[in-house]
Amino acid sequence: MNPNTEAKTSHTGFPRAAGALVALALAASAGYLEITGDSAGGTPQRAGAASAPAERPQGVGQGENRVTTLGDLWRLIRAPKASESGRPARPSNAVDDEHPFTIRAVRESLRNVRLDANGDVILDDRARQALNRSLEYGRLPLDELALAELQALIRERLPGKAGEQTAEVVGDYYRYLQAEEQYMSTTGEAPAADKAIATHEARYRRLRQLRAQYLGPDAARQLFRTSDANAAYMFRAHRIQLDPDLSEEEKLAKVDALHAELQHAYIHIDNWDERHARFQAEKARILRAGLSEADKRAQVGELLRQAFRPEELEQIEHLHLGDI
Repeated sequence: MNPNTEAKTSHTGFPRAAGALVALALAASAGYLEITGDSAGGTPQRAGAASAPAERPQGVGQGENRVTTLGDLWRLIRAPKASESGRPARPSNAVDDEHPFTIRAVRESLRNVRLDANGDVILDDRARQALNRSLEYGRLPLDELALAELQALIRERLPGKAGEQTAEVVGDYYRYLQAEEQYMSTTGEAPAADKAIATHEARYRRLRQLRAQYLGPDAARQLFRTSDANAAYMFRAHRIQLDPDLSEEEKLAKVDALHAELQHAYIHIDNWDERHARFQAEKARILRAGLSEADKRAQVGELLRQAFRPEELEQIEHLHLGDI
């Protein structure tokens, strides 16, 4: 991106100007950059060190609106069982050649993955980011024996189907990350600019095939729904920018339309349009009332909490609906 070009941003925080998306689209060749911003190009902490804190406390909310997470179910066993492989018992917070991960690090990485009302693990972008952290973006050195031990640890600490489902997806995701790394190592240098977008789209399609192969089509679609929406947005916006038949105003209008589509891709809330419209109408009524700024802010905040559940509020935090 030209450093002298100011990227216009809407109130949602997503870039709108087509020109501001060119570099992002090219960088979004799968493997170079995790498209949702959970970048593999960062510096993930060693699994045995203090893990990066989860983005929100486990068990979000209160009472019947409280969201159950893996952190709520994690069983704290004072004396770890001896490994069935004959290796020494796993320490709780140390790393060595025989123990490339620790109990504490695994728990901290997975603790905010959520469960639905049936107790099934919710495979969404939050879960994908947790998998990346727990496996150090594929850099955690696991052979098949170590991976089996990691899965056994998860089953031991998480009871019932939550443990089974988590252990299964951890194994599948690690194998996918290894396949992704192998594929990206064979792609070679980036092509010339005029051919770059087609090449990056082809690479991303191949990664989607690998995800379906290793994770299964349903799990891949759920885990990467946000990533796929971001990728589609950036690729399409880049093509709009390159269209010589469009004026700058037409390009911006088309990118704005894409932006609206992306909003729906990001928001997975039942009856969103109806509930959002109802909230906005009630909010407008509060703002028209002769209240102090503090009272308006308090009433809008309470309205927001009544209109959406805690897990839904996390999805729409970027919309700043509580602002007055």
